Amino acid sequence: RATPWPMKDEAPSHAETLANWMSADANTWGHALQLNGALEPAKAAFELALALAPDNQIAALNAAVNTRLAEGAAGPTVYSPDLSPYLERWVETYGPVDHSILAFELGTKLQQMRLFRQAARYFDRAVELHPQELALHLARASHYLEKAALPDQARERLAELRQHFPTESTTAEQETVIRVLESWIDAYQGDLEASIAKLEALVTEFPRSQQPLKAMAEIYWRAGDLERAVATLDRQLATFPGLGSALVMKSALWIKQGRHAD
Repeated sequence: RATPWPMKDEAPSHAETLANWMSADANTWGHALQLNGALEPAKAAFELALALAPDNQIAALNAAVNTRLAEGAAGPTVYSPDLSPYLERWVETYGPVDHSILAFELGTKLQQMRLFRQAARYFDRAVELHPQELALHLARASHYLEKAALPDQARERLAELRQHFPTESTTAEQETVIRVLESWIDAYQGDLEASIAKLEALVTEFPRSQQPLKAMAEIYWRAGDLERAVATLDRQLATFPGLGSALVMKSALWIKQGRHAD
């Protein structure tokens, strides 16, 4: 393990090092208990971790989350931004942390490492700890669909999102993002007709949004219908002349069609 507590200048004694190792073990055990809903034993483990090493900020964060879970509170436990430069070092020293923001960050790192199934677990935990954050729900459902290639599970996560964010509670922009994602799930599950129907409804409802027609073109392209993909981009360019993303995609489609001169 790394030398604990980076803010200390002096080197720890052998006794301190042993206490820190035992504290990390207690924190790791408490983290595992907490993930499985055993809050009281987890609380005792975090208390032991802090008794062994009062500087164990990871155990302190986990204990704070434990208190909020026991109280039935939603939302992340706040930690000082001044501590963030040390979090990676602390996690290396003291073990895992059960915090929605940090769980999301770890899921993102695992996603970048292409460890998609492992990342999914941390996105799930981030939402479980902070269910009132729409961005977490969307990132999780998108991950299950686009990275983990699990459209059934993505639909389940989207249904959970709707429990917290019904249509009447969302803005036009949020609603567009949610329903575009739903149309992509249809496409991944092979229901092209339902996917396009949802997007056409969005175009009618939100004509100034770029997202529905962009998604429609991408879905047609993915389905191998290049002609309809190009036609959809023409519709988008008629509404948004000179739109760079549409022009680039149309050029790529023309290349696929062998229309190099165009």
